[in-house]
Amino acid sequence: KICKLIIEAWQQYFLMLKDNLIGHFTLDNAHNNDTAMRELSCLLTLHGIDFNLVDRHIICFPHVLNICSGHVTDEYMVVNFASISEAWVDALDGNKVINKDAYIEALQCDPIALGHDIVCAQLDDMDWQVLQDMEVVLKIPHSAQQCMLGESFPLLSHAVPSFKTFMAQWEQLSLNKPCFAPYIEIGLHHARSYYQHMGETNAYAIAMFLPFQITAHPQTQFNPSLHRFTWIELNWEEFEVHEVKRAVLNMMTQLRMTVNTQPDLHQPNELLQLQVPRSSNLQVAFVPTKLATQYNLPTMHAQQPVSNVQTAEQELTSYVTASCSPEGTDPLSFWAVSWSMYPTLYHIAMDYLPIQALAVPCECIFSSSAEMMTKRCNQISPILMEALQMLKFFFKKEQLNFTRGW
Repeated sequence: KICKLIIEAWQQYFLMLKDNLIGHFTLDNAHNNDTAMRELSCLLTLHGIDFNLVDRHIICFPHVLNICSGHVTDEYMVVNFASISEAWVDALDGNKVINKDAYIEALQCDPIALGHDIVCAQLDDMDWQVLQDMEVVLKIPHSAQQCMLGESFPLLSHAVPSFKTFMAQWEQLSLNKPCFAPYIEIGLHHARSYYQHMGETNAYAIAMFLPFQITAHPQTQFNPSLHRFTWIELNWEEFEVHEVKRAVLNMMTQLRMTVNTQPDLHQPNELLQLQVPRSSNLQVAFVPTKLATQYNLPTMHAQQPVSNVQTAEQELTSYVTASCSPEGTDPLSFWAVSWSMYPTLYHIAMDYLPIQALAVPCECIFSSSAEMMTKRCNQISPILMEALQMLKFFFKKEQLNFTRGW
């Protein structure tokens, strides 16, 4: 009987593992990556694994910012200034008046291309004026990119508000300075299409729904109390908020059907031991998942506490209406103390919180590997290469730790 239970438990575990083994892929927006995702979806479908290639494909935010900025610089010569007045005041010099006809004539000469050959080409004042305006417009996506690249753990819950702020700043600049609007509208057209794609993907909405670590970076510009549905309700349409709630509830219901999400009331879950950072003061014991818990069998505990099992709707309502975490709360620390109150959401958090918003870190690893695997040193084994890369990473972290011993 015991052997049969063990075999059934392992079979159920591997079935669950097969469905949850494939996570999310953070890729740039090259067409070959779209092709790779389609091929991966076909291969997994042949093996009986459900894989939604749209939902599992996470866009690389810095690459999107580059695309939006690139469209501005590529198409700036053909922008339509019909709605702009015949003259306007310079954005940086309030005493300088810009003539529209002279400005358009300078645009048609492509000052950016002329600037590439600054030795031979000669830029007049109006050419420099165009370049100066382009600098003002492109400073906003540049600032957003710096905000994202400056984080050690670039999570979706940070990147989405930064991207939204970037769009809002561009929109506000076009209202304050109409002379910039023709440039900005080119980039905003593409930015809005990518932002709309986020609303059609569960990962972005769930990442904003789960609690996240608040940073004090001015680019984010949102209140530290905006947890759970609050940020979504303030920035998305009402029907989109309803869709997010429905998607979260459906995911919780499906997860409860495939995974035992009810917590072991005697000791914390084993996953918690693996996820809590070393700096945490919580001492968590490592215990395996009990067959008794999974199959509702009696245990050896003399007195079993009564479990107040709540439905998925009740758990979601309890989570949404609970008080917000203080500023600077680490998401892992939050779930370390809240996993038993929200067991289903805890499983979702462990799947969605680690999703990276940038493909830049792994690209840096490729560059670092190329520096090590040179033409004269090309026989390094994969195991040694991995060890050397890990050493380089940790040594770099140690060198940048300026507060050690404080």
